[in-house]
Amino acid sequence: MVKGQQHLNIRKMFLSAFSPKTNEQYIPRITTIAEELCADWAAAGQIKGEHAMKAFTGKVHECYDQV
Repeated sequence: MVKGQQHLNIRKMFLSAFSPKTNEQYIPRITTIAEELCADWAAAGQIKGEHAMKAFTGKVHECYDQV
């Protein structure tokens, strides 16, 4: 377990990546991803839960990698 100053240093390092301002820039792309996948699932007539969520999280992860 990380404690004390080491914890504070790690927290500071990641703080900006999770700020509201930073996350706002991802909302349009994540919305598009969700809409596209929902359309695909509707066209297929079914959703395979685990596979669908893996596809969604994978695509969202890709959009974070592009910034």
